[in-house]
Amino acid sequence: MQRKNIVLGLFLLSSVLIYAQNARDMDRILEEKELSYTQAVRFILPAAGITAKIASEKGLLPTGAEGEKKINTGELSLLLMKSFGLKGGIMYSVFPSPRYAYRELRYRRCIPDSSDPSAKVTGEQFLHILGRVLSYTGEDM
Repeated sequence: MQRKNIVLGLFLLSSVLIYAQNARDMDRILEEKELSYTQAVRFILPAAGITAKIASEKGLLPTGAEGEKKINTGELSLLLMKSFGLKGGIMYSVFPSPRYAYRELRYRRCIPDSSDPSAKVTGEQFLHILGRVLSYTGEDM
């Protein structure tokens, strides 16, 4: 009985620590004025249920200097479309690029109409867009 209580206590403690880590990560992201590609990937891949192996095969993982590059709305759109396996219209299907990914997500109301595809993404904007994409796909944040 005592061993069962210890295991249960460790489980509860680990879940609290995981929640605290996620909350800290969310706070850090919210404070970002310009989000990096690596920071975006770190949140998107788990949300999309993608492992590192699959992400590598799809070319979603940043390399070296690209990882620290600040991501813009168009690049974020392409990353989201690829990560969640979202199908696009004719232009996106033929030319899967940031331009058409941005237009698809705007059409689906995941990105505000007033946004600019070349503008850098803040942490707050990122979480808002990710939440809209998760809502669109039927996932939870």
